[in-house]
Amino acid sequence: MILSCTLKNCYGIKDFNQTFDFSQSKSILIYASNGIMKTSFARTFKQLQNGEKPKEEIYNSLSTFEIKIDNTNISKNEIFVIEPYIERYEAKSISTLLVDKHSKEQYDTELKQIIKLKTSLLDKLSKKSGKQKNELESTILKDFDSKDDFFTFLLSVDLNNWYLDIKYEDIFNEKVLALLNNEKLDLQKNISEYSKIYNEILETTPFFAKNAFNPSRAEDLLKSLQKNKFFTYENKIKLTNTEPLLSEQELEKSLKKAKETLIKNEKLKEIQDLITKNAQVQSFQSLIENKPDLIIDLNDLHTLKKKIWYSYFSEYKEDIKHLLLSYEEKKSILQEIESKAIIEKTRWHKIIQDFKDRFDVPFELYIEDSKSVILGQVVPNIVFKFKDDSERCNSLNRDELYNKNTLSRGESRALYLLYILFDIESRIEESTRTLFVVDDIADSFDYRNKYAIIQYLNELPTKAEGRFFQIILTHNFDFFRTVQERILQNNNKRASSFIATKKEDGIISLVEAGKKNIINPFIYWKQELQQNYNVKFIIAMIPFIRELAKYFTIDDNKLYDQLTSLLHFQDNTILITFNDLQPIYQKLGVTIPTEQKNIKVFDQILSTANEISKNNSNQSAFNLENKIILAIACRLNGERYIKSCDIDLQQTLGKSFAMFVDKYKQDDSKKNEIKLLEEVVIMTPENIHLNSFMYEPIIDMSDWYLKKLYNKTSEKLIQNTKDCQ
Repeated sequence: MILSCTLKNCYGIKDFNQTFDFSQSKSILIYASNGIMKTSFARTFKQLQNGEKPKEEIYNSLSTFEIKIDNTNISKNEIFVIEPYIERYEAKSISTLLVDKHSKEQYDTELKQIIKLKTSLLDKLSKKSGKQKNELESTILKDFDSKDDFFTFLLSVDLNNWYLDIKYEDIFNEKVLALLNNEKLDLQKNISEYSKIYNEILETTPFFAKNAFNPSRAEDLLKSLQKNKFFTYENKIKLTNTEPLLSEQELEKSLKKAKETLIKNEKLKEIQDLITKNAQVQSFQSLIENKPDLIIDLNDLHTLKKKIWYSYFSEYKEDIKHLLLSYEEKKSILQEIESKAIIEKTRWHKIIQDFKDRFDVPFELYIEDSKSVILGQVVPNIVFKFKDDSERCNSLNRDELYNKNTLSRGESRALYLLYILFDIESRIEESTRTLFVVDDIADSFDYRNKYAIIQYLNELPTKAEGRFFQIILTHNFDFFRTVQERILQNNNKRASSFIATKKEDGIISLVEAGKKNIINPFIYWKQELQQNYNVKFIIAMIPFIRELAKYFTIDDNKLYDQLTSLLHFQDNTILITFNDLQPIYQKLGVTIPTEQKNIKVFDQILSTANEISKNNSNQSAFNLENKIILAIACRLNGERYIKSCDIDLQQTLGKSFAMFVDKYKQDDSKKNEIKLLEEVVIMTPENIHLNSFMYEPIIDMSDWYLKKLYNKTSEKLIQNTKDCQ
């Protein structure tokens, strides 16, 4: 596969043009230090994955892009960007992955008529309640504290109950519940007072009775009689305390008059106003104003939920009867399939086991109500089970886990990866050709989990019958080298791994990073010195040899002191020759040529730095030896200048600089020198004192910055040295 990529003004990428050849390796590795291209590259592909176009957000410049696979424009379905971390990431394919296809197909075949009736019922209940259809089953079962499946629950429902003609969501939504539970508004006290007065009046009002036939039920009765055409043939009805039989109009008039006795009661109206004036939800306010007797039921919201559902069940009882009749006919065979489904191993189990085998996390995972999930009857709910040293257990769903904020950053990222695995598994199942753009997903992981990620990335291209390809982006050089060794070890590292560099004009290019001088520079230097003597490597190795010299017993640490004088300007710095360094380099098997021995090392450092600073080759940006030499030269120039200004040099450049600032802070003529020396203090220590041979900081730094810094120290500090003398 050939991927061609041309980007202009795509987020932070001003200009980028690159062709990636996946024929030798299905994994491409790119190291990009902060601010070069990594995040912008990933965001560009994320936009394309979402079916949108990348942008330039700072200056609103016109963005152009062309990304092709084998000369054909890449489609959004062929892109999957794995970002470093997305809190509460939702795997789009998790529901399908949790369903065993064979069992579901068999189940659905037997359940076809039942599903049709059930879908119709849920549609009606959703419209009536205002609740989302996919939330109905779980909400109803929860409201009734039922542990049964939906069909078993419906079998136990009393279909002759009926209540209020109101929408469930008008009361049981987040805003209304927050209002009702707001202690500062004292609504519960008002509701209790209302209930007390309401019931007292109800007992003295014709037709009505406490906890029985109230105005709302009377209203529903009238609607039911009208709906069922009771009055069509001049049928009439008798109410308590009435002599004549009442027609439709007479009944409506009598009920209205009795109801007005309640709703026009001044005390009740006063309390109702207290409740509704605080209402923040218009639909709830209208509901209370139209059905003020509903207020008494707000004392017991749990019971009110049931009453509302009962009213819906009563209205659709014929639908429920037909559904349950159909279900009873197929019940035995359905139960047989369900029993089998409980013990079926789905792809979900495979993913969970894979996750557990790879990653170290403090919880176990399982699916709540796995039987219904596997058969696709309910939305999956993943539960996380925790167990401490004393065997105490606690289970949390995903939202509860996030809200408690107990997971470490690494554990949260591991959980994020679990959901990423669901989406990847879906693509494996569908054998979708996919370009994965992997953006630094190993950040904040301990080494065990970091290597687990690397192992998974190593296996990823082998999945989906070889239709997976990946571009791995990182700004962590240690991770970069590890991926090279673990994933690209059997491939052409030079053609498959790159380091991103940005020129001063903003153009971004990729330099092949498989060469030994980048991957293992110290081994490369030693080999080059033994085979083809190069003075650059002699100078570049000074910081490392100096560290080794601490453990040698040659001339009472004379060599250590001499090497220190080549990193910090001292009285003997300009006198040291290469011949003085010969004893320690011999231990590395390196012989300094005769013609080189009497040359002053200090002079050679400056002349080599001059040569490097004039080289505009893009490849030179990743020559570690060049950067070390430039850093050493900058340091020596800075300290030489400070010493020439009659300041005793201290053990570190930072302390010497502080003394220089203290002496000249009031001298306006030294402002430029102070600023330049500050740059030297900030930039050079990490590039010279490379503890444990960790050289990522200097790789991150562009060589053109060091070149500019060296040229400025040569021009401004060395030329001004005489002014201080």
